[in-house]
Amino acid sequence: AQGNAFSLVPIGYTLTAQLAAGLLYVSRPYFVKLFENGEIPFTSVGRRRRIIYGDLVAYLAKRDAESVEAMAILAKQAQELGLGY
Repeated sequence: AQGNAFSLVPIGYTLTAQLAAGLLYVSRPYFVKLFENGEIPFTSVGRRRRIIYGDLVAYLAKRDAESVEAMAILAKQAQELGLGY
């Protein structure tokens, strides 16, 4: 209705690292570091890494929640310091 594009993806659908990085608007090497740091679970198919779409959505929700929490803490500190925010 608003003219925005969308796609339907099954929760169990697997994505390549390149495609998942594109959905997050980050580079593939940065996304691979998220794999290596254990922040996002993945499976290996040969030499390729795959991520389940549901795991990507869970990572996004966690990242967004952490961002909201950090912003609330910063806003509280700004008010306590009288910065006018």
